[in-house]
Amino acid sequence: MIKLLTDLYNRIFSSVNSLVSFLIPENAFSWQTLILLGLFSWIMSVPATSIAEFLLYNLGWIFVILGIHWATSAKKSLRIGDVPLSIWITGAVTSFYLFGIVTGELSPKALVVWPLISAVIGLLPACLGEDLKLKIPPQGKRKNLAILISSQLLLSCWFQFYFVLQSWLVEYPSILADNFSQSAFVVQVEYPNNIPANFLKTINSKSPFGIKINETKCTNNDKIPKESCIQPRGLLIVNQMASLLENQLNNKPWSQIERNLLPQEREQLIGKIANQAKTEIASEKIKEDNLWQAGHAIETEGNGYNLELQAIWQGPRSQSAPHSITKSCNITPVNRPTNTGTILSGKVKCELPKGWSIDQPIVAMN
Repeated sequence: MIKLLTDLYNRIFSSVNSLVSFLIPENAFSWQTLILLGLFSWIMSVPATSIAEFLLYNLGWIFVILGIHWATSAKKSLRIGDVPLSIWITGAVTSFYLFGIVTGELSPKALVVWPLISAVIGLLPACLGEDLKLKIPPQGKRKNLAILISSQLLLSCWFQFYFVLQSWLVEYPSILADNFSQSAFVVQVEYPNNIPANFLKTINSKSPFGIKINETKCTNNDKIPKESCIQPRGLLIVNQMASLLENQLNNKPWSQIERNLLPQEREQLIGKIANQAKTEIASEKIKEDNLWQAGHAIETEGNGYNLELQAIWQGPRSQSAPHSITKSCNITPVNRPTNTGTILSGKVKCELPKGWSIDQPIVAMN
């Protein structure tokens, strides 16, 4: 036991000694000095208050950023060919400081701005003279600088495009159900239907991409949004409309139902249940519900009627023709016994919905 504690002590002492030797500068003009100044500023900011704390804490970050750039620039192994990696390392730390530490919360802007900050760091040595005055870069370096700036602009645009797409998918989730086969930059991943249950559990618990395959949660008869289901919200709208229609007409006197199905009254009924359906599935994050236009079609069928509820997608789509989801409801007269005899009342029975993306595999994403 004593030997174990002795070995542990020796290892800790050796590690601390190596760290101290690494940080102690050989001379005052070195990157270690800047790192130590940064650490000293952070320590001094702890007992300080108000403006002094703010200045010391942020000054510490500035010292550390300068020290990291100096250290990584001096290390020749941190290069790819003639390109130093120090500008991207320093850019990452600077971006984290500006859009994480200063703001108090790490935002997507940190990733978007990172390539631009790195490009500026790589550009400064060629554009600043010894007296810190701006100068025109030497002709031999202009081509490389142009490639650096343009490549970082492109990378920043792709990062921004990613976050824009993510916000679209949150606000307009039905886009995920569209066909991306003709897209130049979006690839739709399909999963086999016979995935073993144990494999599903492994994916659902350990997926690094946040993608999960849902075994039973999502169905074509869903009436309310279920967590992470990738399905057109029109499916939820027509299912909820059908449920509300059943509540409105089931077991009502047949004469009253026929009055409700007259053209003017029918328009009011469909409009009312469509608005109510959208309200019941509404979410603060989702903005697409107003892009679903409710419609209907009706025809006589025997002694009753066949009412087709429609949800038509008017939002962004891969084809010019609008996508639609329909659900047919049969409304028939039946004799219902009462205390005084029988009366003719209505019975509503709705089929499963049909249309856009209904037959595709249902996938869940977290």
